[in-house]
Amino acid sequence: MRLACSARLQRFSVPTRLARHLGTSPKSPAIDAGRYMRALFTDVALKVGSRLAGAGLTGPFGIDAFTVACEGGTPWLVPLVEINPRLTFAAVAWALSLRLGRSRFRIGPTPPPDAIVLLASTPADPIAAWLY
Repeated sequence: MRLACSARLQRFSVPTRLARHLGTSPKSPAIDAGRYMRALFTDVALKVGSRLAGAGLTGPFGIDAFTVACEGGTPWLVPLVEINPRLTFAAVAWALSLRLGRSRFRIGPTPPPDAIVLLASTPADPIAAWLY
């Protein structure tokens, strides 16, 4: 799906503090995407955890995030869409992936042939979840 990105869906840029943590500047095109994503989501999780703890909540929580491809193929990141203050399906899938030696968890219409299907799609609900 292609989206016409507007001011409501803003491209997430590298914060200066986070860029220093990664050893590069925000203007550097050579930033390592994997390191950046881990650092970004660690930063988001720590801030969310602190706010939840401040509100008196304890225990596991999940954070929904996603990327979208806008018109022209430009990828945009939305690092915090929803906070789920509970044990989520993704946490269970992650723990299962560690136990089974699989490194990727995906959701979509059709899993690849070698995937371990966690949730099969049906005609009524065409979305599946799998490890591979």
